[in-house]
Amino acid sequence: ELYTTWEKMQMKSMLRRLVVDYIKDGVMPITLWSDRGSWQVTVDAKIDTGADRSSLDILLINALGYHHTGDRIRVRNANGVEHRDLFNVAIDVEGFPHEVIATGADRGSMKYPMIIGRKDFLDICEIEEEE
Repeated sequence: ELYTTWEKMQMKSMLRRLVVDYIKDGVMPITLWSDRGSWQVTVDAKIDTGADRSSLDILLINALGYHHTGDRIRVRNANGVEHRDLFNVAIDVEGFPHEVIATGADRGSMKYPMIIGRKDFLDICEIEEEE
């Protein structure tokens, strides 16, 4: 095994501290990698623990070449109810890579091109959600 249990615990603790240090006013920088990993862009993402899933602007999804999972979900928000496609999104938080499944949405009129939902935020921080 590459890392001992103790080393893994130390890395998780370090990641949690880094994430907390970088969150300012509920916003954190997220690096998005293109589908082929050949280029990247860093955006400010709003942390929204009231959202079940993460959401990314559809223009960024298309530019980065992310692939549709083949699934759609029903999303209820302030604008009503809509159905959105799901996409596999490769992100990087302070050097730690993560894969998230995000909805594609027109976020052009929003302040932040990405929302990090509760589940993904807890996964990034490697925190178990209480039942």
